[in-house]
Amino acid sequence: PSLGAAMGEAEVEQQRRRSRSPASGGPGADAEGDPDANEREHFLEVCYSCLRYRADAMQEVARVQAVHEQLDTEDRALWGTDVPQMVSSMCYAIEANTRFLQLLPTPEVCGADLTREQAASVFRAPDAHRVASRNVSKVRTTLRQFVRDWAAEGQAERDAAYGPLVEAVLR
Repeated sequence: PSLGAAMGEAEVEQQRRRSRSPASGGPGADAEGDPDANEREHFLEVCYSCLRYRADAMQEVARVQAVHEQLDTEDRALWGTDVPQMVSSMCYAIEANTRFLQLLPTPEVCGADLTREQAASVFRAPDAHRVASRNVSKVRTTLRQFVRDWAAEGQAERDAAYGPLVEAVLR
């Protein structure tokens, strides 16, 4: 990763520590001595990453559009695709993924006890929260895994990954 990307991660981490998430008891709370504080913090980071997926994905769409707009006519022709249609399809998929990902955060699956405030915070990322790029990647990987494991589009990959295991179990 570039130095700029690494600096961005460091800034996100510093901001997170300064603002203290509800996972650690709220602003300025001291998590020392609480063995579940890290678990809660990680859990809420995952929840917030799912909830902020749309904004991150739309930034990527804007980046693709900007790159395309900067190309000259000959380079655009090399893409061999209808970019406005591609962007429209991407936005449709992002909206579907967003609806799905908003269903995932639920306090019942946290491995640590949550206060009422912490449980309520699972459903809405704080306005100042910035999702770390490593978590954006994890959300996208999770979506691909759901497609592989559950969608018709994932059948070939499912067969390749799980077929030998199923055959061995059935023998």
